[in-house]
Amino acid sequence: VIFDEAHNMESICAESASFDITSKDLALCINEVERCAALKASGVELSMTDGASEQDLLILKAILLQFESVIDSLPLQAQASRGGPPNPPSVTKGGDFIYEMFAAAGVKAA
Repeated sequence: VIFDEAHNMESICAESASFDITSKDLALCINEVERCAALKASGVELSMTDGASEQDLLILKAILLQFESVIDSLPLQAQASRGGPPNPPSVTKGGDFIYEMFAAAGVKAA
């Protein structure tokens, strides 16, 4: 196998193992959990909750709210753009940082 673009390999590997979590993503998750909890409270059985109780969903909501708070507290930095529209401010951390964020949100390994 010959990689004509081998100089791009490192960035391609980094991008494939990376992901973005936005405040909008978390807000949508929180809204969905709230909707599921409300449906559970009204007696509707939801196959998508896989046996989770209304209380379980409220705990998940609290965790997501705390996770959102942790993300919102991160200092964002302006990112340079390459000739296009300006990039929104963001933060980049190493892979292990996700464990610190989960711990700060109250999620611990079982």
